[in-house]
Amino acid sequence: MTSKLTVARKYDLIDRHDVMLALSRASAALALLDELTNSGHDGGWFNDGRTDKGLAALGTTRKEARDWTIDMAVNALAAALSEARDAFREQIIGGPKAVA
Repeated sequence: MTSKLTVARKYDLIDRHDVMLALSRASAALALLDELTNSGHDGGWFNDGRTDKGLAALGTTRKEARDWTIDMAVNALAAALSEARDAFREQIIGGPKAVA
């Protein structure tokens, strides 16, 4: 019986690097923001009757839910970019350094 050896390919290592993981999260947050703000229709995901019923049950409006989601995506984007910056610094200089 022969066994197959698995060799990690370069792109596998790169895709799993801390910088790339953080950039992937940033990309997801940006895609969400794009969908919510530039989708060519007012409200995007928040424009159907089913959503209105669910939001009414929560005691919120479509605009409030959309604004909250945009706010969360902006915060996620900022956090992911900060993580990418910190991971890059860690890789290059061994950790975050104070800038005077």
